[in-house]
Amino acid sequence: MYYILKDGRKVDLSRVVEVSEIRDEGLDTDTISESALSFSIRIKGSSSMKVTRNYHYADWGNEKLDLRKERSRLISAWQAYKKNKND
Repeated sequence: MYYILKDGRKVDLSRVVEVSEIRDEGLDTDTISESALSFSIRIKGSSSMKVTRNYHYADWGNEKLDLRKERSRLISAWQAYKKNKND
């Protein structure tokens, strides 16, 4: 079963091992005045995916809320997949 992230990437829920907490990555080196918030999805086979939201300091709250919702939806889908797999 796949979960589609807001940016269009697919996550194979059968291969997810862990979803990290949200971290403030600080200044984004690719931009002049933005910072980044992110969380990582660890996948079986020692790979991972990073989900990132860039923000300007004034938009910090909205971006963190959006990223928190994305992470919660992913975790809910992952837990539902695990529950259905074990039933």
